[in-house]
Amino acid sequence: MALTGNWPLTGNELLSSEILFDAAGLTWLFIRAPVQIKQARLARAFSGVDVGDEYRQLSRQWLIWGLIITVPLVMATWFMIAKPASGFY
Repeated sequence: MALTGNWPLTGNELLSSEILFDAAGLTWLFIRAPVQIKQARLARAFSGVDVGDEYRQLSRQWLIWGLIITVPLVMATWFMIAKPASGFY
């Protein structure tokens, strides 16, 4: 849409949104995805009785990082909708 409207991709709101989106993606790639992979490996070894302390700890990390990653995505959406004049406040 930005290209169709001939808007610069380095405008405050677009650049801010791109940076926030990239930060969320990198956080997911390097922190949350490895936790999820470890959880999947542990899940294969479940005996059906208890998931274990390590799985619970990884589950907490996965949830916390998921909530943290949501913040820049919501902020990026706000920047694109509100189009504030100065980007980051």
